[in-house]
Amino acid sequence: MRRLVAVLVICGAAWSCGGGGVAQRDIPGRDVQPGVDVAVDPGQEEGDPGGRPDLAGQDRPGTDQSGDPGAWDAGEDGATDEGEVVPPPCRPDTACDDGDPCTYGDVCDAEGVCRGTPVEACDDGIECTEDACTDAETCTHEVKAGWCLVEDQCVEEGQGIDTLPCHSCISALAQDRLLPDDSLACDDGDGCTTGDHCANGTCVPGLAPDCDDGNPCTADSCQGGLCRHDPRDGETCDDGSLCTEGDRCMGDFCVGGPVTCRDDNPCTDDRCDPDFGCLFDPNDDPCDDGNLCTVGDQCRQGVCVPGDQDLTCDDGNPCTDDGCVPSRGCVFVPNAAPCDDGDPCTLGDRCRAGNCTAGSAALECDDGNLCTDDACQPGVGCVFVPNGDPCDDGNACTVGDVCSLGACQPGVTPLSCDDGDPCSDDFCLPESGCGHAWNQAPCDDGNVCTGGDLHPISLDTNLG
Repeated sequence: MRRLVAVLVICGAAWSCGGGGVAQRDIPGRDVQPGVDVAVDPGQEEGDPGGRPDLAGQDRPGTDQSGDPGAWDAGEDGATDEGEVVPPPCRPDTACDDGDPCTYGDVCDAEGVCRGTPVEACDDGIECTEDACTDAETCTHEVKAGWCLVEDQCVEEGQGIDTLPCHSCISALAQDRLLPDDSLACDDGDGCTTGDHCANGTCVPGLAPDCDDGNPCTADSCQGGLCRHDPRDGETCDDGSLCTEGDRCMGDFCVGGPVTCRDDNPCTDDRCDPDFGCLFDPNDDPCDDGNLCTVGDQCRQGVCVPGDQDLTCDDGNPCTDDGCVPSRGCVFVPNAAPCDDGDPCTLGDRCRAGNCTAGSAALECDDGNLCTDDACQPGVGCVFVPNGDPCDDGNACTVGDVCSLGACQPGVTPLSCDDGDPCSDDFCLPESGCGHAWNQAPCDDGNVCTGGDLHPISLDTNLG
């Protein structure tokens, strides 16, 4: 409750509006309604034009019982049946008392109603207060039922003010303040929320609109109740694919470079799945198990398994011992084994430093044929070249035998076995040569003194 005390000072003295704490007096010689005092300025003489009109010698209108038409019909206490205080009828343009302690200079108007000038200090200008005064110096301002007075604002029952949302006037509990009221609707001032509501005297924002456009390259927001999607060009993003990296916004698109899926395993096929990332699927490809001594290695369940065959290490060199080392593969260690240097003209060949070295002995080439020239040709071996040398064909009956085509050919002239003796028959035997057998042919012994000369030896005698 607000109380406003107004002090009306007139000429330095206080005066009362009929009853109260200032001087009151009855007017002599006039009938005055019992219990009704007429207040006058204590410093004013009767008839003084500076104060209230002097009521001396005047009849109080409405107090005369002579049946004056202006007589009022109120009860003896001046109240109507409705309880409202109504001033008694009066004579127009005469001083009167309207019975209201908060007025002064009461004068009867043309309608016979006594009206005074209100004490201005008692009107606080607030519509929700009942302004009253107990005397000319004291005013009261009771807040009307069903209203609250907060921050000089009148708030009707159940209503609130803009500066204090979620509070309302509950006059039965308090009239000088607003109390929390969660039944009220409110607005948090953000156009991007809906369903704002009061809770414990505070306006709680409602749900914000879903402005997510699902594009990582836009900055989604709500302004003024409308969704905005501002580009995030150049900013990092995630395109949702595990097969890209370094994703960045380019315009409205999230673009990334390809991810390299490489496990360096020849027994897997490397690939990338956007949902699962790098995948390495086992294959059955040929592979290398790292052992140089295995052949036919094959991938099985993502692992390289050695082949069933061993590496063949044969350099075709009899002067090396062939072997295989897993980390090096084939190795060929020189030996000192006998060998063949490929030249048939050498004998006793032997390996030295991985090479076959010719032996110190030469191949003897002799076919026992005088009609060939014997020799050893490197890389070929013994060769027997026919010659044209004189020879002996073994037939004593031939003369001038000559080698031809690797054989001894008889000479073209036969051996002459003529011994010049007519008493012998000349002949030639291949095994022994010329022979001479005596004959009985006539002959001449050169002695003219003889005749019928004959050889005395039988014919079967070989005269050699």
